[in-house]
Order: sequence, then structure tokens, then C-alpha cells
Amino acid sequence: MDSYNTRDLHFIYGSDKRFMGNKKKAEKEQKKQIIQKTQENSEVQEAQGKAILQGETGSDTYSSAEKTSHNKWWESTLFVNVIGPVIMVFCAFIFVDYQKNEIEKMNTSINDISKSVNAMQASLTSMQADIKLIDNRLENVENRVTHLENTIYTAASLQLISSDAISITKNSALDEYSLAAPTWKDGDVIAIDVSSGAKLTADQLIDQKLLLPYEQDGQEVVFYGQYNSDYHWDGNCVINVYKDDNLILVTEAFYDDGNLLFYKQILPYVTKGNIDAWNVSMRTTIDGYNTGDSWSYYRTEYKKDFSLDNVSVSDVIYVNDFKDKYCKKLEGFYHGNTSNGVYNDNTGGAYMIKFAKDGTVRTLYSGNFKDGHYNDSTGNAWYITRDEENNTAYMYYKGSFVNDAPTHSKGYIFENNLSSDRIDELLENRLFMVDLKWHQ
Repeated sequence: MDSYNTRDLHFIYGSDKRFMGNKKKAEKEQKKQIIQKTQENSEVQEAQGKAILQGETGSDTYSSAEKTSHNKWWESTLFVNVIGPVIMVFCAFIFVDYQKNEIEKMNTSINDISKSVNAMQASLTSMQADIKLIDNRLENVENRVTHLENTIYTAASLQLISSDAISITKNSALDEYSLAAPTWKDGDVIAIDVSSGAKLTADQLIDQKLLLPYEQDGQEVVFYGQYNSDYHWDGNCVINVYKDDNLILVTEAFYDDGNLLFYKQILPYVTKGNIDAWNVSMRTTIDGYNTGDSWSYYRTEYKKDFSLDNVSVSDVIYVNDFKDKYCKKLEGFYHGNTSNGVYNDNTGGAYMIKFAKDGTVRTLYSGNFKDGHYNDSTGNAWYITRDEENNTAYMYYKGSFVNDAPTHSKGYIFENNLSSDRIDELLENRLFMVDLKWHQ
């Protein structure tokens, strides 16, 4: 074991005590220097801050002009480096938001246009399908008509046993005469061969083109058509009807196994304006209504020049031939649907034109029809019209109509004394199936 004397211990302890005292003194001095340095830095920073605010650069005294110059420099620096960018960023946000709203509006418009285009495409597709179906059915009928015309019965004419065998029904005062289906069956004697006196049964005349003159209810009728093995009218069936030798009806009906596909028709009638006219219709039957066109011509009488005893196929009147030969001056034109024999159309695409005797337009109406009258509550119907008797100028009205009369309901449009240029503007992009001549 090591041993130490008292002097050695006192030396060690004393040395250690002195060392510790020196250490504390050094730490105290170091802290003092740090505090002093911190104070100096604070004074420097304070001086620099005052220099910036006062526009100083190292001197405590400046003139007023120098201070103003420094202040302006500071203001411009502040605007360029701080305020300007903030304003630019703010404006950028506003511009971006505006563009975003405009883009959203454009997208909405594009979506609306796309929906409209899709709806139009669907409508066109449906129309094309209907047209294709009608074309196919008409082609079948035409083929059948060609066949039947080549198998016409050899007798010049037949005399019906019963005048009620072929029944014609008048559906209305305007048009649509219907041909009732035959009620015959196999073995029924329906006609007599005028030339030989032979009696003919219904089954003997199946698919034969028949020329049958007969009298019914004081009228003289010439029927030219045929029926099939099911006793359904088939192909083209023509009926001419006379009363007191005056022509009162021509109907060409095109059938497919008893189903009426389309028809052409001529009959005399009196217009609402008390004008004697020929009404010429060419229409297709679809889903319970008839779509197509009707012409109205100023009428002159037509009398037959043969008797039922000596009728021949050449005496049969066809619609197109009669229209071309005897219908010269147009009184009116209607494009749209009919049902129950009168104008009924709520599609918005129907129109009617009435003409004066000089060929100029009296009235042009575009809109919905109900029960033969202008009836439209949409506000989109319109007409251009003039009073022919008082020789007025044309006027324009757009709005609602009830029973041919404008209602002048809220939002209607009215213009008077139309010029030809204004009429052209109103009819721009509209197509009509007849020529329009305007009174000057």
C-alpha cells in the first residue's frame, strides 16, 4: 500500500483547490465576453435598422432632399419586390378562376350540343328505319301489282251479284274513304261474266285483276283491283265514284295482304273560304295516322263520258293523270299528318299555304293542327298573312293559336307592313314543297 505524508497531501489538495478557482474565473470571464459581444451586435443591428428606415448609409446627418430620395428608393423597391408580385399573383388567381368558369361554360355547351346531336341521330336512325321498312313493303306491293296486271281477267267487265259486295265508307268531310274488306268465301257466287252470262265464284277470281262497275246508293262506281286467297285486298286497288255523271271520288289504295300502306285520293270539296276545290292527297299510313301532302286546286267540274254498261280499263281514272290534266291553279297546300279525315299534327313540322287566284300567297302558317284548325299553345307557331279583299300588306305574328286565330298571349311577336326583304329574312333556312310568290 502506498503511503503519503501530511505535506504531500496538503500539496495535492492545495494544488487542486487553486486549479478549481482558476477554472471558475475563466468561465466567468468567458460569459462576460459573450454578453459584451451580444450587446455590440444588438447595437449594430439597431443602427442598421435606423439607417434603413431613415435612408442612412453611415452618417447620422442627411439633408431633406437626400432623405426624400432614399424614401422613394425604398418605396419603389418595396413595390417592385413585394407589392407588385402580390398584385400579379392576385390577378393571376382571378384570371385562372375566370378561365375556369369559361371552360366550364364551354363544357356545358358542348355537352348540350352533344346531347342534341345524339337525339337528332337517334331520330334520324328511327326515320331511316321507318323509310326502309316502307320501301321494302312498297317494293313487295309493286312486284305483286306487276304480277297481277299480267293476269287480268279476260272478260271486259263483270257484274256484281250484290251492290254491297264492295263497300266504300266516307270517314270525314275532307278525305279518307276506306275500302271495307271483302266478305266472300269459297263457293260464293259474286259476279256474272257480262259477255257469256257465266256465274263466277269468289275462289275462281282469287289473284285476278277485276274490273267491276256497279251502282250503290245512287252513285255509279268503277272498281279495279284484286284480292288474295285470304280474301284480303292486295296490291293497287282503284275506285272511281260518280254522282249524276260528276266525278266525286278517285282513290288509289295500295294494300299488302289487307293492310293499307299508302293511298292517293281526289275529291271535290268546299274550303272554309267558300271556294270550290279539288283536294288531292298522297299519304302513307303509319301507326294510326296518315302522313304526307295535300294539294287544293280551284275546281272545274269533270263529267264521265261512258256508261257502266260499256266501261273499259281505259276509263279508269288515276290520281296523277287527273292532277296533271285537270288541276291547274293551286288554292292551297298542306304538309303534315291527318287522322279521322282532318288535319291533326302536333310535331311542329306541319305547315299550310293558301293562295289567291293570281297565284300569290294569302296565308302561310307553320305550327300544330288539331281537328283541322290552327291550334298551337307552344308559342312557336307563326303565320304571314294578308287581307286579300281589302288589299292589305303582309303581317307577321308568332305566338299561340286557337281555332285558326292568334291569341296574342304573353310573349307574342307582331310585325306589320312586311317588305319582301323582311319576308325573306323570316323564311331564311326554311324549305317548302311548293313555289311561293308574294303580292307586291
